[in-house]
Amino acid sequence: GVQWTVFGKSGHLRIQTTLKEQSSSSSSKLHHEMRFDGFPTGDFDTIKNVFQEKYDMEVTKLNMSAAGTQYGLSKITGKKLVFKHCVLEDADEEGEEFEVRQGDEMMSLDLAE
Repeated sequence: GVQWTVFGKSGHLRIQTTLKEQSSSSSSKLHHEMRFDGFPTGDFDTIKNVFQEKYDMEVTKLNMSAAGTQYGLSKITGKKLVFKHCVLEDADEEGEEFEVRQGDEMMSLDLAE
């Protein structure tokens, strides 16, 4: 997938691909991730259109908090440590103020490197 994030004064692009390995002994997959930054923050529509037209890939927009008040959820998925937004919604049950729900991915770290 392709994700777009604005952090600070620049846009960041993350491209993740999965390729099937061409060996007869296993059907494992090779995962690759490329990151690019320094884009003008207003380039989202242009980048989205290029990836849609040239590669038939959808670019999703990820929102990040830089205020220092975002407390997220973390989880190890495969060989990656993934941080996700923590969304608080009004709880349905009496006596509870908020219900915690997992939000969008903020960032991930490859633990295999």
